[in-house]
Amino acid sequence: MMYAGAALATLTKGPIGFLLPGLIIFLFLAVTKSWQELKQMKLCSGTLLFLIIGLPWYLAMISLHGDAFTKTFLGTHNLLRATVSEHPRDNVIYYYTLVNILALFPWSGFLPQCLWQKFRKQGSWQRPDDLTVFLLLWAAIVFVFFQNMATKYITYTYPLLFPVALLLGRYLAAKGSRVFSRGYLLFHGLFYAVLAGAVYWCRFKGIAPVQDEFLVLLTALAGLGLVYAVKSCNKKYLTAAVAAMALFFNLALIPTVAVPLSGLRSGKQLALQLQNKYPEKAEIGLYGEYPTSAVFYSGKKLVKLLPQDEIEGFKPKAFSWSSKNVMPYAELKSYAGVKDNVVVVQRKALQGFMDNADTYLLLAGENKGWYIVQG
Repeated sequence: MMYAGAALATLTKGPIGFLLPGLIIFLFLAVTKSWQELKQMKLCSGTLLFLIIGLPWYLAMISLHGDAFTKTFLGTHNLLRATVSEHPRDNVIYYYTLVNILALFPWSGFLPQCLWQKFRKQGSWQRPDDLTVFLLLWAAIVFVFFQNMATKYITYTYPLLFPVALLLGRYLAAKGSRVFSRGYLLFHGLFYAVLAGAVYWCRFKGIAPVQDEFLVLLTALAGLGLVYAVKSCNKKYLTAAVAAMALFFNLALIPTVAVPLSGLRSGKQLALQLQNKYPEKAEIGLYGEYPTSAVFYSGKKLVKLLPQDEIEGFKPKAFSWSSKNVMPYAELKSYAGVKDNVVVVQRKALQGFMDNADTYLLLAGENKGWYIVQG
C-alpha cells in the first residue's frame, strides 16, 4: 500500500510524491538506527509495483510531447516552483506558521506544551519514543521542506496536519480536561469574538457575501466560549464542547462563506451570460485576469488581449512563469477595433483598457466585476 500510494502521489504531484515520504522514512531510520527495517520493506517488489503504476503515464507524456513536457512539467512546475516564487507576496518566513496555527485551531494552543512534554519529563531531557520521533520528523520535514520552497501555497503543508493531529490527540487523551486552563478558554472565546467582528466588518464594507445564519452562529460560539472561560463549566465535558464548537463553526463556514466566496472567484456566471447573450460567437476577447472557468463553462474561445508593449514579455518561455501562458492572445488595439467583436473587460482593468484600446466601444452588459463591451 505504501508503494502504491507513493506512485499515485507521484502521478498527482510529481516527484515530490515519493521523494518527501522517502526522505521522512530515511531520516527516521537514521535517527533510530533501525536500518534492519529495510529487510522488511520489500524494496524490490515494492519498487516494481511503484514503477508499474507510476511510470507508464510519464513515458506516454514524454513520447507525446518530448522536450516540451520535461521543460514545462519538470522544469517549470517542479524546479522553477522551488527556486522562483510564483506569488512573491506570499514568500515570507511566517507564512506556513500562520497557516498551520489557524488550520489546527482550536488545538494549536496546546502544541508548545505538547512538544515540551515529549522532550522533558520529571525535570530532565529525554528522547521520545519511536512513534513520537516518526510523527515529529514527518511534521518537521514537511514544514521545513516547503518553507524553503520559493513558491508557497496554503495547501502545500497540509500533510503535516496528520502527524500533528496524532501527537495532539495522544496528548489530550493522556491529560484529559486538565489541559483547559481559564486563560486558554478565554483565548478560545476571544478568537471567535474577533472573528465575528471581522465578519461583521466584511459584511458592512461589502467585501464578502455573508449570510445571517453564519453571523448568528459565530456570535453564539464566541459567547459560549467566553461563558466557559468565566464560569469554568464542568471540565468533564470541556474537550467535547471545544471540539463541537469547532465542528459547528467549520460546517457553517462552508455553505455560508466558503461557497459564496468561491462563486466570486469563479467565472461561471460570466460564462453563462456570454453563452446566453452571444450563442453565435465562438470567440470573445478578454482584457484583465484570465478566468479559465469562464472558458470551461462557456465553451467559447477566450482570447487574452494585451497592449502591444506587453506581448513580447507575455510569450511563453522555457523555465519561466510565462510558460503558463498557454491561452490564445492578441494585440488589444487591433482586436478591439474590429466591428462587432465582443470584449470582456475586468472592472479594475477598465482604465487600462480605455487607455490602450484607442477605439469607441458600446457597453453591452455587466457581470460581477466584468464589463462586456462591443464594437
